[in-house]
Amino acid sequence: MKNGRDTSACQGALIWFGQDVQAGAGFGILDHLGQPKAVFHALKRVLAARALSFSNEAGNGLFLHAHNETSVRAVGRLQLTLFRADGSRVDGGELPLAVEPWSSVGIPMEDAFEWFLDLSWAYRFGAPGAPVIEAIWVDEADNVMARHVGLPAGLNLPGQEDLGWHIEATPPDASGEVVLTVSTRGFAQSVLVDAPGWTASDQAFHLLPERPQRLTLRPLGGERATRVELRALNTRRGVGIDLPVAAREVSA
Repeated sequence: MKNGRDTSACQGALIWFGQDVQAGAGFGILDHLGQPKAVFHALKRVLAARALSFSNEAGNGLFLHAHNETSVRAVGRLQLTLFRADGSRVDGGELPLAVEPWSSVGIPMEDAFEWFLDLSWAYRFGAPGAPVIEAIWVDEADNVMARHVGLPAGLNLPGQEDLGWHIEATPPDASGEVVLTVSTRGFAQSVLVDAPGWTASDQAFHLLPERPQRLTLRPLGGERATRVELRALNTRRGVGIDLPVAAREVSA
């Protein structure tokens, strides 16, 4: 796995195991049954043909890196939105962004704003002003090419009492798949889907207000749970929904 940053001395990283050899904690990106773990989904986002990532350069600020692993020049705009830990919006900015084929570029994120913002939280002027940052890379027709939600001040965000969960579920289709649409009123950190007997299309994703996430549950062989639970790292209050025969909707 190659490091896309031209200025980095690191030549990349190795994935140690593809699959765990036994039940329990392991180095694999798949568990011992061959099912994706949370790290599999994180790698899927990082290794996408077009991807965004952040790097905290301390006193030099927060940098965004845009990666274009395709044969076509990627031209568009970078849309940045800053949020507090509870998901309330702080500010937003925009920059033009073009990346040549098979290359990456790094951009100081402060360039998108007209005043000083300690986005890397290097100077520690009080609590982080924007501990949650969303970056969206859109093309010239406003189609999303890549999206990334980063936590530049670290993972230890203040807990939230009520995220305002809302889930809608469709009945199973001909192949047995169920589609969930999940949204919240607050920021949900690293959302996990607990659905024994099913495999979810995404795991450990960050969910921002007014950014519904569409998930597909695919049935595995054997017995399957009839109820799905969702939880996030920054709250003790999760939400569950009974999988429907007909369309169903739950708020919590």
